[in-house]
This record gives sequence, structure tokens and C-alpha cells, in this order.
Amino acid sequence: MPIVLMRLVHGITSRSWRAPALVLLGAFLIGWLLIAVFEEPGAKIKQPHQFVWYFFVSGTTVGYGDLFPTSAGGRIGGAIVIMAGLTAGLVLFAELTLWMAKGRTLKANGHAQLHHRRHIVTVGYDREGLRAIIGQLRADPDFAKTRVATVFWPDQLGGENPDPELYDVVAFDDTAFERACLGTRGRWWSSAAPTTRPSG
Repeated sequence: MPIVLMRLVHGITSRSWRAPALVLLGAFLIGWLLIAVFEEPGAKIKQPHQFVWYFFVSGTTVGYGDLFPTSAGGRIGGAIVIMAGLTAGLVLFAELTLWMAKGRTLKANGHAQLHHRRHIVTVGYDREGLRAIIGQLRADPDFAKTRVATVFWPDQLGGENPDPELYDVVAFDDTAFERACLGTRGRWWSSAAPTTRPSG
């Protein structure tokens, strides 16, 4: 779970997320300025902590109705907050969807970094042989829930992993064993198929 959160934070801090953040910041400042200038003196919505609450509720389009501007200028500020919230929310949702889809595609094609612990790694891919090994593992109580990953050569698997519910795949390259998490103690090693590296 911490690894997933770290990846999410990294994604949020990447450049693709900065535009929505700037839009929200601009809407916050402009909305606050318009409401502070045009709303009646002593209006509850002009209090900083109340405006923050109003900005959050209106920007997410929840709209409880407990706070709202009454002046023309204040309503313009409120409209800016709402439109900015909608725009930023749609962009963030689209970015999150693309990020998740990219991660799934990388994993399905064997190019993602795995984050397993105490798992079994096989070298060389043979689908039926690998399924047989996993079947034997599942019959053993000590390995019934052990995760399995296999490192495959380019000519051994074309396309996506056909059995993602059974094992993960790692495409062979200079970082394959690292991405398969073989560099940490507690890993297991096996072989499901001939491991001769193709020439070239």
C-alpha cells in the first residue's frame, strides 16, 4: 500500500497535474478577492475559514447552501470557483484514468516494476508449464498464496499476459531481474522453461 501511495504522489506532482492546481489556485484568489470586495461588510462568507469551506464545497459542486454570495461581484467570484472546480476535477479524473491505464498496460506487457515480497520467480516462459507449476504450488499450504512472476524472452510471449490472475510477467532486458524483485532476500527462484538467452 505505501508503494501505491508513493506512486500516486509522484503522479500528482508530475507536470501533467500542475495546470489543474494552478487553475484552482487562481480561482481561489480571484474568488476570494471578488467576494471580499463586493460582499456586505460582516458577511459570514468573507471570513477566511468560511471562504475556504465555501471554496471546497462549491468547487466540488456539492453545494450545501449554508454559504453563498449575494452581491453581483460575489456571485461572479462564486461562478469562477464552480467552473474552476468542474474543469480541474475533469482534468484530474482524466489524468488519473490515463495513469491507471498506463500502469495496467505496462504490467500486462511485462515492462512494469513489480513490488512483490517472498514470491517465486521463474525464468523462461511456457504457459502450460508455468500453469502446472502454479497448480502444484497452490496444492501446497505453504505456497497456496505465494505470488508468481516469470521473466520471458521477447520471442516467448507476444502481447499481454494471458493469465494475470495467476502470475505476473517481466520482459527480459538489463533491468528484468531488478523489476522482478530478485535483488532482495527472501525471494524464490525456479524455472518454467529453457532459459537459453537468444543470440544478439
